[in-house]
Amino acid sequence: MSAWEQSLYRLICRTSTDLPEDVEQSLRNALTHEAAGANAATALQVMIDNADLARQKSVPICQDTGTILFL
Repeated sequence: MSAWEQSLYRLICRTSTDLPEDVEQSLRNALTHEAAGANAATALQVMIDNADLARQKSVPICQDTGTILFL
C-alpha cells in the first residue's frame, strides 16, 4: 500500500469509529436535559453507547451508511 493509501485508510478508520470529543460531549450534555425514560433520552443514550462501542471495538459508528468502493 502506498503512503497515500495508508493515510486515506487511517483517515477513513478514524472518522468511521471515533466521534470528535466536542460532538460526544454535546450528546452527553443534551442527555442531561432530557427526562429519564423519554424517547429523546433513549435515542441520545443509544448514540453515546454506540460511539463508545465503535471506539472500543474499532467498528463503524453508524452501520447503515454503506461502504466506500474504490474502482
